[in-house]
Amino acid sequence: MSPPRRALIVSLDNLGDLAFAGALAAPLAEVGWEVSLWCKDYAAALAPFIPGVSRVYASDPFWDRAPGRARGGAFRFLSTLAEVRRERCDAALLPNTRRNPALAARLAGASRRVGFDQRGARRWLTDALPPEDRGAPVVAQWARLLAPLGANPARAALRLRAPQAMASRRTELAARLGEGAVAVHPFAGDARRCAPPEFWREFLRRAGARRAFVFGEAAQARAFAAGLSGVEALTAQSIGAAGLGESLLALSACAAFAGHDSGPLHCALGLGVPALGLYLPGDWPRASPQGEGPWRALRRERPADADPAEAAALLGQLRR
Repeated sequence: MSPPRRALIVSLDNLGDLAFAGALAAPLAEVGWEVSLWCKDYAAALAPFIPGVSRVYASDPFWDRAPGRARGGAFRFLSTLAEVRRERCDAALLPNTRRNPALAARLAGASRRVGFDQRGARRWLTDALPPEDRGAPVVAQWARLLAPLGANPARAALRLRAPQAMASRRTELAARLGEGAVAVHPFAGDARRCAPPEFWREFLRRAGARRAFVFGEAAQARAFAAGLSGVEALTAQSIGAAGLGESLLALSACAAFAGHDSGPLHCALGLGVPALGLYLPGDWPRASPQGEGPWRALRRERPADADPAEAAALLGQLRR
């Protein structure tokens, strides 16, 4: 029997892009590839939720920083690169193609390196596809990378699943959240795209939400929750959810989600949670909702233009 073909998805990006890149794993596994994932350390907790991934390598790149962290260390990154090299990957896919990740895939010994001819990466690619169209939904664009490896691009989908091994823990967290909890993510990488706290207070009031699960980094979430009134504000800490992985479990148990164009929105959609996306303005249509969950979107040019009554009505359509 011939050894399995090994494919490596390189996604040294933040949470949302990792969720989108994960759409490539299952189609590769369907045609016999053994799929590994190389991602940032903080986002690695998402990997068990991605169908088709069998192995994970995690390190923050030294040329970039993860949310709330300093730049990655060169020693840790090079150690991970050496670990990847020992796996002897047959191919690497570079969905968010840039020069540094493409060079890393080359140094890691991937025989084929499939990416887009953009951002100075061509030199390090064996299969350079025409640049992605950033005015089109990202999953369909990144799915183009599957064809050179014999996988069907039409099979790519933002689909996340709570791991079976964590089923009992999910049940515990769901009980602590209570029935009908609405998850909110009032943060984004660019604070200028965020609706103000008064928007969220009025939105939750008009939506008739009794419990709100504030998804986000611990200190941010606690501070935001403390400013809410008229609703039971829950955080990962208050329900005993440890780290990103258990926060995602809790998110998967919520009745609905509302948040800015950011990683948690796309994770919610991948988990099938009905979701309201706030694009104020956001990266539309590239990062428009593309997961399995039903969705509505509120699009405005400025956060100040977002109407909490309109947002509550849209959420009501989902909750019905």
